[in-house]
Amino acid sequence: MKVAVQQIRRLLLAVSEKSGYPLEFGNFEGIADAIGGGMSGDYLYENLYLRSRNAADDTSIGLQPNRLNIIARYLGHESIHHYLESIREDPVLSGLVGNYYCYVRRNSEDTVVLQSPVKISRKGGQYIFELRGPRWTYKGEMASSDGSVFVLMRSDSGKQIHHVYRIGKAQRPKVLQGIFSGVSTTFEPIGGRVVLTAVDEPFDKLKNQELRPADLKKDKVLGVRLARYFAKYEKNNLKINSPMGFNEGDL
Repeated sequence: MKVAVQQIRRLLLAVSEKSGYPLEFGNFEGIADAIGGGMSGDYLYENLYLRSRNAADDTSIGLQPNRLNIIARYLGHESIHHYLESIREDPVLSGLVGNYYCYVRRNSEDTVVLQSPVKISRKGGQYIFELRGPRWTYKGEMASSDGSVFVLMRSDSGKQIHHVYRIGKAQRPKVLQGIFSGVSTTFEPIGGRVVLTAVDEPFDKLKNQELRPADLKKDKVLGVRLARYFAKYEKNNLKINSPMGFNEGDL
């Protein structure tokens, strides 16, 4: 099978990290012993390390899948195909890794915009969206399709929030617009518009805030635009009628 040089290098780094042996000539027998399954130090050094080190970054190397399967199982994967799938990068989601502020308008007639810290990170083959609220932290795996980004987040309380953002073909966007859905504090279905803005500060330094228009407008660029964007309740918030009989009379 053909394996990209960059993937082989990443495979070796993962094996080195797990075994505790640096990728140096005298260590490959020790790495092979840690892998087990009849793996040899010569194979690791000559067929993987040297060939990937000396090859151009954008090339591939032909290798035996049965030996690669042994290495993949050592790393906790069923096969080399499962391992390669786990490290496959999503070009859309890779560009979103970083820290953000999430903005939504509170579900009330008074204009209050809720600001929440967000971190997007990659763990193996997954991209994780983490939103820190005043009380609960919500996490979920992200997915991309047809120019949109989707995430269903859950908190330890069991509460869930769903976000969908439009990204198109943008790479490393600074601002994303989307739609959220979830339930209110009284567990009524609600939805509305959400904005995600990239920030440079560390995640643990970001703050939850309740911002009124006057607070937002202190920032003469982004803040002013957010105040205008979230100004009208009917453009930003959705909720259902209170159900009484759960029949057509509720509509």
